[in-house]
Amino acid sequence: MVTIPWSRLRGIGNSAAAKSTILIPLVGYLFLFNEQIIEALKLHSALEMATAPHASGAELGWRLLCLYYGLTFVAIATIVYALSCPQVCKRYADSVEYSRDVLEIHSSPGAFRGLVGELGLELEAASGAPTGVRNAADGELKLLDSGDAAATWGLLPSGERPSRLLRLLAAKYNLMDYTRPAARRATAVLYATGLVLLAIPAMQLFYRVTLTLLE
Repeated sequence: MVTIPWSRLRGIGNSAAAKSTILIPLVGYLFLFNEQIIEALKLHSALEMATAPHASGAELGWRLLCLYYGLTFVAIATIVYALSCPQVCKRYADSVEYSRDVLEIHSSPGAFRGLVGELGLELEAASGAPTGVRNAADGELKLLDSGDAAATWGLLPSGERPSRLLRLLAAKYNLMDYTRPAARRATAVLYATGLVLLAIPAMQLFYRVTLTLLE
């Protein structure tokens, strides 16, 4: 099974366009299925394509349904993303960006100890993460002494501390990127379904225009 991380979904989930679709159910109720507006759309379509075959009422109807359901699926996916995606994955595109941005605030014995503890908790929680991601985090923890992490920090040469921190932070981000698998799969499926539904009318119009030009 293909596993899609949160970082692959953030491009859509963080976009203003996706967030605006949350209002689509209300807009659809007020406008898309309003009989007067539908009749106006039919008339507009007929006037625009007076010299060519224009969309029938039934054709216009399924296009509106594709638009409505496509945007609704995107809206639901955006809500699930907003509620389920970790804040770290919403804010940062990848582990490198995250690690470099928060490196300084972890450069103390106490912060280092906290990071090690957080990484251990994330490793336990991210049971569905890919094996490589889990092994990388487990390997970083095994490189540390079994004693107090703050003491381990004091024993590290100053030149090695930044690279050790970067690896720990990257491992933490990568684990968080695969949390809540059910919500991630639901978000991915809803986005894919919504985008396909939105693409169907556009593809049908492209086909008809191309066919008309070739005739």
